[in-house]
Amino acid sequence: LWTTSFILDADLLQVVFEIWNEEASALASISIQQIQLQAITKFQLELMQRNGGNPHGLGKQSQPLGFVNLWARWENAKDDDVIYKAQQRTEERINKVADEMGLASGYKYTNYASQFQDTFAGYGQANKERLRLIAEKYDPNGVFQELSPGGFKVTKGAPQIL
Repeated sequence: LWTTSFILDADLLQVVFEIWNEEASALASISIQQIQLQAITKFQLELMQRNGGNPHGLGKQSQPLGFVNLWARWENAKDDDVIYKAQQRTEERINKVADEMGLASGYKYTNYASQFQDTFAGYGQANKERLRLIAEKYDPNGVFQELSPGGFKVTKGAPQIL
């Protein structure tokens, strides 16, 4: 899995699909690739501002967001690096175009994120710091940040480096 997000726009969606299709087609002999799009509507963004907002940093923008799940399945472990790098490249290309179009968003949906992605970076510095302080208050010994294996940790970046 790999993910990224952007402000929804029909022209950008066309480019996103073209980028994904190009990258996925190059790997067709070793993997099955899929792209999924989910939207966060204006109404949902408005609801996210109730009760003080949310730690994801979402809701303050006025335009709907889309986030993609870049999904791949393959059989041979020897292909891991090739697949991971292709998904990373796909994300980087999508982000570059979104940025050039003024439609970029740093949000990465944790449930779709790769172990190589820093999901907390997209929350915004203030939200990330707030979460760090909450973790420090309720987990002063860092059990869930240091001793609990796997997953995304607010005090660290991406779980693994590609």
